[in-house]
Amino acid sequence: MVDTAHPADINRKYTLCGKNRCKSWKPMVRINLASRENEKIKCLLDCPEYTVMEFTPCAGAELLRASAAAEDTITLLELDTCGSGISGMEPGTLASLAASTCLVCCAPELTVQARSRLISAGISDCLCGVGPNTAAAYVRALSEGAAEDRGTFAVLDRDSTHLRIIRGIISRFGYRMRQTESIDDFYSYITMETPVMTLINLGAEVDFNSFIRRSHSSPIKKSPVIAYKDMGEGLFVHEVLNGLGRITKLILSPEELYRMLADMLLKKSIITGTHKLNHSLEFEKYGHYHDMTLQQEIHPDPCGQKPFTAHNKSEKIMRELDCIRKLMVLGEGIKWLALKGGEEKPICGAGA
Repeated sequence: MVDTAHPADINRKYTLCGKNRCKSWKPMVRINLASRENEKIKCLLDCPEYTVMEFTPCAGAELLRASAAAEDTITLLELDTCGSGISGMEPGTLASLAASTCLVCCAPELTVQARSRLISAGISDCLCGVGPNTAAAYVRALSEGAAEDRGTFAVLDRDSTHLRIIRGIISRFGYRMRQTESIDDFYSYITMETPVMTLINLGAEVDFNSFIRRSHSSPIKKSPVIAYKDMGEGLFVHEVLNGLGRITKLILSPEELYRMLADMLLKKSIITGTHKLNHSLEFEKYGHYHDMTLQQEIHPDPCGQKPFTAHNKSEKIMRELDCIRKLMVLGEGIKWLALKGGEEKPICGAGA
């Protein structure tokens, strides 16, 4: 059983190994910039918490060495996308960078071929058609980590590319990932803890007939279960498919899974933040002001009304607005995953 974190562990406000450190302590974050807008982005990231290094966009080998030399790194890499995919960067180099640093790609646009290259490399973050201001804001938001712990996703999978993308999506919203590689590890974990969601790769090299038999006496149904499978790894075994129907109604392709997670978690986080903001604003009480004229707003006893900003609400409202703004920024990097790419054939979808 492996409790996985981001490769650079930057999506946490403090390191797990530093148990004696104050939780407000934050390590110095190393930023590797490899874009045509390095100078502008560097100026926007002028902060004591960052060490910024500059590279050319095609300096893959240098970026790999720089990522290996520091623990907490974010790498912003500009890609040259074209009809045949991504030029100037070998697939192996992209995958190695994704495994060794928090890799944020940026490109004017993503072709179907370029999109496929990113997914094959296990890359979750790509900014499409954005300027230096958005790129800098995105890097800053990633370095700050999530504001709160929202629970754990249990994932039965051994594919590192799947795991990197899943982790990259969920960690920005405050969720952790618990990877399990065997049936014993998986059932041992869900017996002790209740995950917020369970993800199962049907392409994993495990005995799924045994998995299904053990599910009957397990607490697996206490949280939603999503199965996924890359059809390039082979077809379904009908006995397994029928058994899985008892614990899940969704069997997706990996890309469908990424799309669902990116869209669902962003919506949940934004709506939750908006609900908190509405509560602080006492929206149910004051919402009607939106449609009122100034004449209608005049109260018979204007000085006897409680001030709208009473009880130091202003600071709380500004914090909640900042939280929503940050979530919108973080959504930019996974927006490409939430959109359909090319002609996809769903595996089973709802009701499998």
